[in-house]
This record gives sequence, C-alpha cells and structure tokens, in this order.
Amino acid sequence: MRKTVLSLTFLFCALTGFSQAFRIGPEGYFRNEGVDVMAFYDFYPEGHQGGVCVIMNGNRVATNGDLRFEATPGQWQPVPRQISREVLGDAIVAKLAYPDSSRHLTGFNPMVYPDVVVEYTVTTRAVGDHIEVTLDLDRPIPEAFIGKAGFNLEFFPGSLFGKPWIMDGQAGIYPRQPNSPLLATEPNYKHTGDFHQAGKPKIDLDRFILEGSGYNPIVADDLIAEPYAVGRKFISRPDDPYAKLTVETLTEDLKLYDGRMNHNNGWVVLRSEIPAGATKGAVRWIITPTVVPGWQYTPVIQTSQVGYH
Repeated sequence: MRKTVLSLTFLFCALTGFSQAFRIGPEGYFRNEGVDVMAFYDFYPEGHQGGVCVIMNGNRVATNGDLRFEATPGQWQPVPRQISREVLGDAIVAKLAYPDSSRHLTGFNPMVYPDVVVEYTVTTRAVGDHIEVTLDLDRPIPEAFIGKAGFNLEFFPGSLFGKPWIMDGQAGIYPRQPNSPLLATEPNYKHTGDFHQAGKPKIDLDRFILEGSGYNPIVADDLIAEPYAVGRKFISRPDDPYAKLTVETLTEDLKLYDGRMNHNNGWVVLRSEIPAGATKGAVRWIITPTVVPGWQYTPVIQTSQVGYH
C-alpha cells in the first residue's frame, strides 16, 4: 500500500508540474531539483555569459539577463561595470553601472559607450517555484535612449531551430535563419559619451566608422530585426518540460527579437524596454522554469588520465 501511495504521489507531481521551492545553495545561486538560476555569478556578457542565467537539466537555456542599450547587442556593444554582488536572505542583489570608462574607445575590443551615466541594481528573489527579477535605476534613462535601453534575456538559437514558442495568444517557431522584417533605429554612436581615460590609446571614432565599408560591428544597432512578437507572457519550448521556460512581465511589454539579423554571433533576445521617467521597479519579471521532479544527470564514462604527462 505504501508503494502505491508513493507511486501515485510521484505521478501527480509529474503531471501537475509540482515542485519544491527555489533556494539559494552554498554555491551562491538558486537551485530547484535539476534547475539552477544564477545571477551575476560570472561576468562575460560580450561572450553571452553572465547576468541572470537559467540552466535546466544540464543545458544553459537562457543567459545574459541584464540592462543593455541595444535590442540585439553583439560583442562590440557596451557592457556594464559590475560593482558588487551580495546574497541577502532569499535574494541575490547585484549593483552595476554604465559606463565602464576603462573600455571606452580603447583596448583590443573598443566599445563606444553612449552618453549615459547610471547606476542600477538587479535583484533576483526566489518566490516558491519561480524567480522574480527587479531592475532599479538611480536615475531615469535620458530621453534620447528611451526605446533603446531595456532588460534583455538571451536564448541560444542553435538549440532552438524548429522549436516552438508562445507569446500570449500567438505561436511561432524559432527559424533556422533570421527572417523578420528590418527595423531602422537611431545608432547609439551618434550620442557617444566623453568617458575616455587619459593616458590610454584611443581610436579615432569618426575615421573608424566613416572610412569603413560594409558591415561595421560597432555600428550594428542602426538596422535590426523587427520583433517576432510582443506581449505580456512568453513561453519558450512549451513542447518540452526539460526546456520549457516562462517569462511574464509586470511592467512594459515583452518583445522577442532575433539578434542574428545584425550579428553573425547573435542570439534570440527577449526584452522589456525601460519607460520614460522610471527608476524604482523599472522592470519587473517573473521567470518560471519547469522543474522535473527527480531529474538526474546521465552518467558520463571517461578515461582516467592519472599519471599522464
């Protein structure tokens, strides 16, 4: 009888999606069965790594959840400077800022920072079976960047080809190649800030941009893809409980972009724009990964290299 009750309980959990609550483990990130949610645990945003990151059953499903000034940024677009990261009870609080003057117009990978000075906080908090993300700004975004600044979350396109998504009542398929109409926007380099550190090499921005021919990775936000969909609730991979991820917005609409339209290493981007005048609670999302009870890694057989030189 005991075995029957346990079997029925497990079956009920599997069918209803019931799961334990997310909790912060000793590693410093959220965990629930086979799902891990990291928040600014590492920092390499130009390499699609960092910010809010969701790992489901051994696969990195979404990453780079952070404030950006392009709908579909590439590795040459400006990234923030991380100031601090703290675990406070059931929340992880990261403080960041724009610009990072050490990278403005200089270095191996020079970035052109827009004329914006802002400090902000991203708070990720465990609430039962989901994660709440809140973006707070220390000042409103300047008018010239309304519609440009937003909170982005990136999805790796290579694992999504031919797979479904749902935005409110609209359904779609992640395409193998970007196929959205183009959208013209005001490029950020026209509002470049004066942040260069004295004594460091500096690129000639006018010459670098104007004398280039064809595609320029720095000027990559002037022509982007129109969003595939706009709405309040987005579900990625509703067909697969091992990869199903739901994002709901409590503030501005969600927009689904294809970053491959203007970057050969672009990813699919889900974002909410920052409204004019917003500071506290400028963006509020609820992220709900589907948790499969009892999931375990598949064993991997490896060859011992002990003694190998």
